[in-house]
Amino acid sequence: MSDEPQRSSAGQDRHDGAQPAAVSTRRSSTLHSRDLLAGQHEVFIEHRGALYRLRETSQGKLILTK
Repeated sequence: MSDEPQRSSAGQDRHDGAQPAAVSTRRSSTLHSRDLLAGQHEVFIEHRGALYRLRETSQGKLILTK
C-alpha cells in the first residue's frame, strides 16, 4: 500500500482507508441574517408549534433560544 492519500467519492483525501460519510444530495438554502432580522435585533420563529427567539448580540453573534 502506498503512502499517498486515497481519494474518496466525495473528493476528500482519506489516509485511513475508511469509507466517507454519506453525502446528502439535498440542497440547502442560504438565508441572510439581515433578511431574517430586517433591521431589528430579535425576531421570533414558530417551528412545529414551538416559539423560538433569534437575537443578535452586541458583538454581532446570533443566539437562538426556545
